Amino acid sequence: LDRDDIFTVSAANISWEAPIGKGITFTMGKMYTWIGLELVENIGNPNYQHGILYNNAIPFTHTGISVDFSNFMPEGLTTKLYLVNGWDSFIDNNESKSVGWYLSYEPNEDWFFSLAGIHGNEGWEQRTGQSVTDQRADTNGGLTQMVDFIVSWQTPVDKLKLMLNVDYGHVEDGV
Repeated sequence: LDRDDIFTVSAANISWEAPIGKGITFTMGKMYTWIGLELVENIGNPNYQHGILYNNAIPFTHTGISVDFSNFMPEGLTTKLYLVNGWDSFIDNNESKSVGWYLSYEPNEDWFFSLAGIHGNEGWEQRTGQSVTDQRADTNGGLTQMVDFIVSWQTPVDKLKLMLNVDYGHVEDGV
């Protein structure tokens, strides 16, 4: 297989704020993940290099739609829902979609809390030992889910921020 002709777009999406109440923002397309402490683009990261959770636990991108209800929430609270093709799937590899959610709370400049998740029948249990074609077969098995928790505290010491990122994932009938 000649891989020299592969081209990918990291993220490309469009947002629209619907005039419903204080406004609901819809974002459609390929977007960076809402899960995890670190970002795909290094310039916004708190670390010089990516950590173990970024490299081994979280998805990087999603293709689908997000709905931001934050304008209806109290100050400092962010709420979003997602319907996506799964983990890092521009073209869906099965008949299922994954549902995601994101909640964050920033009570002041010193503290930040977030809880995020993704859940969907992504068929991961059928991937080991199969050809690439078989891996992309239509399947709705293998409930794949993940929950991500983040807390950060800006200490009284200038330029010292403590951050904790914990992930929990589970694949039903995983190989």
